This record gives sequence, C-alpha cells and structure tokens, in this order.
Amino acid sequence: MAGHCVSLTTWNSVMLQSVKVKRVDVVWKFYGDMLEYDVVGDVDTIGYLVQTFCMENNTAKGHKLLRQVLEAGHVPSNAAFNKLITAFCKSGNYAKVSTLLHTMIAKNCSLDIHTYQEVIHGVCKRRNEA
Repeated sequence: MAGHCVSLTTWNSVMLQSVKVKRVDVVWKFYGDMLEYDVVGDVDTIGYLVQTFCMENNTAKGHKLLRQVLEAGHVPSNAAFNKLITAFCKSGNYAKVSTLLHTMIAKNCSLDIHTYQEVIHGVCKRRNEA
C-alpha cells in the first residue's frame, strides 16, 4: 500500500463485512494493518472490535474495551452494546446486562428492537433451562 492512503471508511467497511461473516481472523488482520499504517480507528472500529471479542467468547476483553472507550468520552454503536448484552445473557450475568442497559440510557443510546430482543431471548432461554 505504499503511496496510497486508504480511508478509515474503507477499513471499517472491510471490518464490518468480516464481522458479518464471522471472520475474526480477517478483523484482526485488518486491525493490525490499520495500526501498521498509523490509521486511527473511530467508535465504529471499536464497535467491531467489541463484537469480535464477543465472537471469540472473550466478553471480558470486549467489556473492558467498551468501558475504556466510554471513559474517554466516546459512545460506540448499539451493535457493540447488543453483542455484550447477548454474551452476558448467555452466561447468566444479568447484573452486567442491567449495567449495560443503564449505561446505554445514560449515554442517550436508543434501545432498539435488537436490544430488547436480546434481553428477552436471554431471560426466556435462561428461565427454560431452570
């Protein structure tokens, strides 16, 4: 890529498509390439990384990254929150789900149909297992 400057939008588009097809290896490769080319990510990039951590069953790292971003004053998309909510519901960690929902509201994120769907699905599934 010498001599070419790929826009952040292009990097994010590749990462988003990689997340959609669950190719975490490609997400990490392109994120590494971004860092190598001194491309600074944005809240969308962070959201894709949180989702990738969740796909790798590394919810703790995804949650830590989300907290760091929030502490820095940035708010990622609902997709990042929703992936964490799904992961915490699956593990039965409803205290973290509640905290994430409160954080979303405090940060003026609109709880969308996917957010409600993940919570309801997680609670119902857990209840059926009991």
